[in-house]
Order: sequence, then C-alpha cells, then structure tokens
Amino acid sequence: MEKSSIAIIIPSYNPTEQLNKLIDSLRLSVSNPIVVVNDGSDPAKYQHFFEKIKSHPDVTILEHEKNLGKGRALKTAFSHCLEQKYPAAVTADSDGQHLPEDIIKCIDILAENPDSLVLGVRDLQSKNFPFKNKFGNLLTRSVFQLLTGCFFSDTQTGLRGIPFALMEKLPDVPGERFEYETEMLREVRYSRFPHKEFPIATIYENKNQGSHFRPVIDSFLIYKTLIGNIVLQFIFFSCSGLFSYFVDIIAFSLFYYRIFDDNNGQLFYSVVSARCISAFLNYCLNRKFVFCNRSKSIEIKPLLKFILLFAIIMFASYGLTKGAIVLLPSFNETVLKVIVDLFLFWVSYSVQKFFIFKQSHQ
Repeated sequence: MEKSSIAIIIPSYNPTEQLNKLIDSLRLSVSNPIVVVNDGSDPAKYQHFFEKIKSHPDVTILEHEKNLGKGRALKTAFSHCLEQKYPAAVTADSDGQHLPEDIIKCIDILAENPDSLVLGVRDLQSKNFPFKNKFGNLLTRSVFQLLTGCFFSDTQTGLRGIPFALMEKLPDVPGERFEYETEMLREVRYSRFPHKEFPIATIYENKNQGSHFRPVIDSFLIYKTLIGNIVLQFIFFSCSGLFSYFVDIIAFSLFYYRIFDDNNGQLFYSVVSARCISAFLNYCLNRKFVFCNRSKSIEIKPLLKFILLFAIIMFASYGLTKGAIVLLPSFNETVLKVIVDLFLFWVSYSVQKFFIFKQSHQ
C-alpha cells in the first residue's frame, strides 16, 4: 500500500487553534490527502479556522449544517474516502491530543499491515492522564473485555488506522456520537479483523478543554450500548437453546417411534442421535447469530471445543443434580435440576463467548 495515498480524517466541532497547528505540521511532513469534517461548528466564531485550512493543498472539508456527533462525522468521512477509493484512512482528533509524528507513525504501520486495524494507545498510568479520564478509560476497557471477550489497551483512543475492508463496513455500524468508536471495536471483534497497537504520547493540555466529550452523557451512551448488546446477545443465546431443544424433542420422537426397532438400544440410540442433531444445530445458530462469527466455512477447532463442552455440560448436569439431591434431600428434585441447569446454561454461554467463539487478534 502506498503510504501517501492513505487519507487522514479529522472530525472537528468548534475547533481551537490546535486544528490549524495540526494541519500545518502535517503538511510540512506528509502529502497525504486530509479530510476534515466540520460537524456543525458555529460559523460566526469558528468559520475562520476552516477558511485557513482551505489554503493547504489536498485538504477536503466536509460540512454538517448542525452538530451530529463524532460518530456521524466519522461516517461522513468514511463514505467520502470510499467514494474516492482511498486504500485506507487514519483518524485523528482535532484538539491537540495526537502529535503529528504519532499520526505519521500510524500511517507507516497501517501501510505495512494493510489488513489490520491500527490503534495508537495512550499510557493509562501516565501522570499526564487526569484522574477522571484515567478511571473512565480503565473502567470502559474492563467492561468492554468482560462483555465482548476481546481486549484493547485503549478503547477510547481516537488515533486509528482503518484498512479499506474494515472501512467498507463502518458506515453501517450503529452509533452517532462517542459510543460509535466503541461500536467500531465491536465490529472489529466480530468481523475477525486483527489489530495492532503502538504507544503514543499522552497529551492533555489546559485540562483537555478542546474536547467535547461529555463525561456523564457520553459514558452513559457507551455503557448503554455495551450492556444493551450483551443483553440482546444473551436473549439470542436463550432462543437458540430453546429452538435446539424443540428440535431435539422432535428428532427423538422420530427416531424412537419411526426409525429404530423396539429393542434394548432403542432409547439410547434415539437420545444420542437426536442430541447430536440438536447440538450441531445449536452450534451453527450460536456461531452465526449469537456470536456473529462471519467466516463462511465451519472451523474444525471451535466445533471440537463445542462438542467437548457439550459432553462436559451433559455429565455435569447429571453429577451436580445427583449431588444436590443427596445434599438437599428436603428439596424437590425437579427444582434442583432446574437450578443446576440454569447455572450450567450460564457456564455454557460464558465458555462459548470467551473461549470457543472468541476472535483472535495479533
């Protein structure tokens, strides 16, 4: 990939002089096309910043009539880059948080790894990191890993190298404001894109007054999106299990009454055959619709892991139920069985999420 053809995307809302300084510095070092999105800035106060930018060669300014949010600004820029057939893009903030040399380094790494997402990550333990920002970033990183099973060192970084194949998907990713950047990482996780990280300077000048991140509202939107997605995923997982169980009952009846002869092995063969069919169906549903594995072919390794989990859960259900009946003889056996299976249901969900269908990243 030609490094000079990678676009630099800078969304901006009511910018400061930092935006002009950034463009000036970049133009002294690189000739890459620059796409600036004026996300509904007040024309009376801020139009002169954008007018000054126009004097630089190969700088495109896209405009929103009103403020639509960082997510929408990025989508506008991505759509423009796709139309221009730029092979990739690097996103950067306009408030001075990203040094020109870090942006250039991101371009270099992306050019060398055209199929990977590249993230410029800040040192969250740096003394330059304000406490509230540090706490929020660490919490978001932990919650993201817990809910998605994928680790990113800095989920809130705005310095990102976007390969073309990923950029094609991003205009359709939900989110209009800062939560969109979290949704981008979910898309990376579910689309099986590898990602690479490199350290960048941690800069917070003037208490980060140039940032328009709203700590309460935007954090709420981020967590609402994450938690909402995990609840929806769990509902799909439950529906997949119920549907597979329904198929299991029908298959069992078919095998027991129509296929296998009336002999000592009739029940065993009917149960095993039906369970194999329902388990494979459950695997396919979970793989495709619950955990959104978008590979076109069924991978052997995850399938074998699923079969092993299936066997363990089956024997655990028997063993734990029997143990519970012995330890709690005064309780109803059916109630104990339900409690055990609900626990194992959560165990099965967690194992599939974090181990069987977990996406690997470089």
